[in-house]
Amino acid sequence: MMVLILERVTPALRASLSRWLLEPRAGVFVGNLPKRTRELLWQRVVGRRRLGACTLLVDAPTEQGFSIETSGDGSRRIVDVEGLSLVETPSEVPAPAAESLAASAEVDVRTVTRFLEGKPIRPRLRARIEAALLVAKSSK
Repeated sequence: MMVLILERVTPALRASLSRWLLEPRAGVFVGNLPKRTRELLWQRVVGRRRLGACTLLVDAPTEQGFSIETSGDGSRRIVDVEGLSLVETPSEVPAPAAESLAASAEVDVRTVTRFLEGKPIRPRLRARIEAALLVAKSSK
């Protein structure tokens, strides 16, 4: 059994995955594939995710009964604590930081908040915000 979770990926990638897996919710794929097929599919997803993020959960002989692989900058991070995989959610961005990012990207604060929450926004606006984030990180 495997579960594949995608964030901010192209519709073409989601459509290609629907040939192999079921998509009960947008961006969540479930199926039961042989190990080799699963590995090839994972490589394909990682190669085509662009700025998106993907998380793969598969059966494994661990204490939890599964293992987690991630690729990209997702809205959540997997942390290993003494052999247990835990999910870390980012703390909310303070309003002044979102406001300054919105000003430097020349977009409204609501759009920046949607971007930071991992919700879909227009590609042009996403590119502006990502560029502003890179400038902000490089100036630190």
